[in-house]
Amino acid sequence: MKLRTLHDTIKKKYENGDYNHQNNLGENLKSNKEKQYEQMLASTMSVTSLFLILLCTEIPNRYDWLEDILIFLTIANGIACIFSASKLIQLKKSPK
Repeated sequence: MKLRTLHDTIKKKYENGDYNHQNNLGENLKSNKEKQYEQMLASTMSVTSLFLILLCTEIPNRYDWLEDILIFLTIANGIACIFSASKLIQLKKSPK
């Protein structure tokens, strides 16, 4: 059922000439890997900022082990951010 609806939608757009507009062409051409790395980068950046905010509070000062864990997790998330950003840059530079 969904495939038929998708086919009809594409057919209507083609007949109306909607594919000549360049509005959403960049979004439609993104690969799945590119979208995956963008989502990964956004989520790891938000988690890293959360860990940094937690490190600035008084909670880690009460428990030494919690401070060590938060520092480790912040570093690990920073590495994940760097990895996903570099992969995203590689995908954008590579010829399609």
